[in-house]
Amino acid sequence: MAILDCLQNVARELGLPEVTSVADSTNQTTRQMLAMANRVGEELKSRQKWPQLIKQFSFTLTSGKESYALPADIDSVIFRTHWDTQNHWELEGPLTPQEWQWRKNGVSSTSPRRKFRVRGPGNNQFLIFPTPGSADAGAVLLFEYQSENWIAPKTWAAGTAFLSGSYCFNDGNIYSTSLGGTTGATAPTHTTGTVSDGAVSWTSTTSAYKQFLADTDSSLIDETLIGLGVQWRFMRQKGLDYQEIRDDFEMALTRQVLAIQGAPTLNLSPTASAVLMGYNNIPDTGYGS
Repeated sequence: MAILDCLQNVARELGLPEVTSVADSTNQTTRQMLAMANRVGEELKSRQKWPQLIKQFSFTLTSGKESYALPADIDSVIFRTHWDTQNHWELEGPLTPQEWQWRKNGVSSTSPRRKFRVRGPGNNQFLIFPTPGSADAGAVLLFEYQSENWIAPKTWAAGTAFLSGSYCFNDGNIYSTSLGGTTGATAPTHTTGTVSDGAVSWTSTTSAYKQFLADTDSSLIDETLIGLGVQWRFMRQKGLDYQEIRDDFEMALTRQVLAIQGAPTLNLSPTASAVLMGYNNIPDTGYGS
């Protein structure tokens, strides 16, 4: 559901005048609801790890390079998803500042497993210890994270008109076009650079897309939650009784979380774990000796 449709439903339920446009509207009530919709989405994103927002990021180690750039759209890291695919080890971390300095400067601080720390405001924030050497060059590390992009622009479709400076969404990726035009027959799937779909050139972007920029934008988080969140905030701002609708919002959030997350099957047998070989019974070195 596009944000225009979502706020039209909100206006009807609250008995407000019909909403005809959102992103470019000069109507104060519509602008207020749009600001609330953006706020609701940000709140929902921070309250839950949403499967539809989770991505995997991988990068290749370079000899002598300690720090690596994080994804541009990263919101929060999914803990215990950090893996060294070369050695099939889970990375140790994140290290605290004290642990990091001890590892870097202590008398005896080396170990076979790679460790990591996230630090600093710049682009190179993911730090690896020990610093990769020539034997490590080309190794791939990966982790999962929740993206800031909880909003998706209009989905790409063949023969569809896009304005200059607009965006499209396809296969989980966001693209922008500077010139616009009517799309060709080949959907964009690239993750870097600019590629034509046969008529329109699309540039892959990883920058955060976390505000509604067009009437056709839609939320990747359930629009019912967005609508209920806007309703109770609007009523509170107007000094009306909003508690019942807020309760509806919280119950809808709980139902949605349970529906998308599910739960593992409980094992009542004596077996402690389904993992047959793990860190408890695999040595770091000396295989076969």
